[in-house]
Amino acid sequence: MGKQARLPSLRRRLIWQLLALSAVLALSLYFAVRVGAERASEATLDAVLGAAA
Repeated sequence: MGKQARLPSLRRRLIWQLLALSAVLALSLYFAVRVGAERASEATLDAVLGAAA
């Protein structure tokens, strides 16, 4: 009798997929917020410097 390769359970594969998707979404959200905050702060600084001139 040969040994069968033990496949990971469906639950384990779905958990890994969920974790990977969650990590991708978290990174996407992080960079989206970071870019938005950077643009907003730059616009604010430009407005302040424009008002001071």
